[in-house]
Amino acid sequence: MSQFCQDSFTDAAGTLLESHTGETGATWTKNSAFSTGSAAITAAGRLRGNAANGVYYESGVPASADYDVEADFYVASNAGGAGIIGRSSTTAATYYYLDYIQSTGNWSLASLVNGSIVQSVTFAQTLTLGQIYHLHLVMRGTAILGYINGVLRLQLTDSNISAAGRAGVYFQESDTDSTGYHLDNFSGATVASDAVTDTNLFFSPYNWKSDGAGAMQSNNVNASSTFALTNNTGAYLKFTLNAVAQGNVTVLLDTTPLNGVTAANCPTLDLTVDGQAFTTNLLAYATGTTRWLLADNLPAGNHTFEIFFKSVDLTASSSMGDRWNGSPPQAVVKVTGFELDGKGSATISSGTVAAKRMIWFSDSFGEGAADLANGYVNADNDATQAMPLLVAQGVGAEVGVVGFATQGFGKAGYGNVPMLYNATDASQSWNKYYAAQGRLAAGLFAPAPDYVVVMQGTNDTNFGVSDATVTTAVQSLISAWRAAAPAARIFVCVPPNGDKRSAISTGVTNAADSKTTLIDLGTAPQNTLAAGGLNTNDGIHPNVRGHATFASMLLNSMQAVLGGATSSFAASTGNFIGGNLQLTDGGFAT
Repeated sequence: MSQFCQDSFTDAAGTLLESHTGETGATWTKNSAFSTGSAAITAAGRLRGNAANGVYYESGVPASADYDVEADFYVASNAGGAGIIGRSSTTAATYYYLDYIQSTGNWSLASLVNGSIVQSVTFAQTLTLGQIYHLHLVMRGTAILGYINGVLRLQLTDSNISAAGRAGVYFQESDTDSTGYHLDNFSGATVASDAVTDTNLFFSPYNWKSDGAGAMQSNNVNASSTFALTNNTGAYLKFTLNAVAQGNVTVLLDTTPLNGVTAANCPTLDLTVDGQAFTTNLLAYATGTTRWLLADNLPAGNHTFEIFFKSVDLTASSSMGDRWNGSPPQAVVKVTGFELDGKGSATISSGTVAAKRMIWFSDSFGEGAADLANGYVNADNDATQAMPLLVAQGVGAEVGVVGFATQGFGKAGYGNVPMLYNATDASQSWNKYYAAQGRLAAGLFAPAPDYVVVMQGTNDTNFGVSDATVTTAVQSLISAWRAAAPAARIFVCVPPNGDKRSAISTGVTNAADSKTTLIDLGTAPQNTLAAGGLNTNDGIHPNVRGHATFASMLLNSMQAVLGGATSSFAASTGNFIGGNLQLTDGGFAT
């Protein structure tokens, strides 16, 4: 990684840019195609236009044509135009530019070749006086992207300028210290790449498939892998970024598997930076690499990042695409790496990782189906507020959620997912990421889980699966999980609505495993999950209040077995304090 130029434009007011030297690689030369234009330093330590058509390039030489150019864009008054440029010729009007022109009211991203615009795209925005907008021009091969305040607003696929050239600035007109658009904090840098095998990147256990032939690493990715992918909502990854000033980080995604999936039904991701409110990103099919800028213009220091697979559309059996067949299936999130800013010392380090490991087998309850609203479109579902993540936090565990809507012990799920258990191995899912891709290593879960949890049965009831089939499945799964996780504590949970209570209980009894516990929350939750109940939006699935309530009850039951107090944590509907749920407007005693 390398920052090849940096300039804060600190100098005497009125100093022409060609007479100024910045901090790094920043002596400035006019592009000879624009010899009459100029730029000058303001009293506030910014750069303004001094004569019309001022185009400059800096002295720092990028190591390749793939680099970033950034600057702060200050609105002294809405007049003229200014921007940043990359891959600039030193002698011709040839470069990529990201600018704003007052007369059009648009941000523009364009390729200019010998003075002629070859391609351009625009984004309309009215600028606010006195406001600073952070500009970020990204060039990766033929992918040219323009970010405004960390949001991707403009992008081109353009092959007209392939030489590295130089980074630079552009001003349309002559301005004063109090008029026009000014630039500040200019930077050019080649980025640092980070692979999914970096053990400082922590992927949730058991639900990310990676392609490496090496052993499973501590970050739940196989050594030598080039990607990690998941078809499970509730999956997550997290890390800490040690950034310098104006730091940024981008996750690289392969969204080509989403080809054929309706745009609104594609995977939705949630991101939290430094524990702040989630921002949401709906993925979309695209060829090539999809770049998601997680944060831009970060202050120096450590910053925590958590990315969650929040939801897919669950309105119909194939609305989200195939979740099981293919190499890979359609409905997946596929991470291929990260890019860190090249400003000198940005590195990724491991975040806070819990000591325990849990795998949780579920159905649409674990996917957070309809927990936000009475429906099953993307916006109605949120796995981040479902029981598995809440309970795992309460017992101090990192959890791999393996849940598929409409699946049961003996019932296949949406997206061509087979039933959880079948005596015919090809027709069961518990031991596979997806078709023919085993979840076990030499017959074992890796890493060895501390807890195996299952909560299924509702779809077995709703779709007429016999009690005998459920009992056999429960008994057989306990035996299989004991072989795959010899030391794990297994919790078999009757769904909060009581579905298949007797069949599940009999299966646990028949298994006669000394470290398997049946958890039955009793009949109290059932009325709250009926139509109009406090803990449901749709009369079937828990809403966020229901998930928080039932998670608290499950924790109390687990605590009785495990001993010790559960961890404190907060959900959107209440606060967990020592395992006791405090709800603001009702609930029932646990």
